[in-house]
Amino acid sequence: MKKIMRSLGLAMAVVLIPASAYAVNLSSNDGNGTQTVTSHGDQSFTSTGKLRSNTGKKVYYRGIVIYNNYTDYTCDRISSNTTSKSYVTRGGSCSQLAPIPPSADAAGWKVCRDRTGLPDGCGSMGKQNF
Repeated sequence: MKKIMRSLGLAMAVVLIPASAYAVNLSSNDGNGTQTVTSHGDQSFTSTGKLRSNTGKKVYYRGIVIYNNYTDYTCDRISSNTTSKSYVTRGGSCSQLAPIPPSADAAGWKVCRDRTGLPDGCGSMGKQNF
């Protein structure tokens, strides 16, 4: 009986682990990495993770505050550039500037390439619900 109760307790603990504890994998043609929300407010988040350049060109993270029933807010750059082909720690904060009624539902990120004089190319968005 003790073993059954211990097994049930462990199973419940695993089920109750919040989704925010998992890193989100992100990639583009130019770079890849992971991000995890470390804190969030009604219309903002802070995150950290790893990032590397696949080609040695400058890449960075773009942040997005995501709403289920409202237009998402893009913060643009939330991290500094890296050209490292090895993973380096990168992250930052993203905050909706104008106060709006709904609370944010998730954090989003894109890996982008810094291109001088041209629009920065970005990969697809990854997100983590709050």
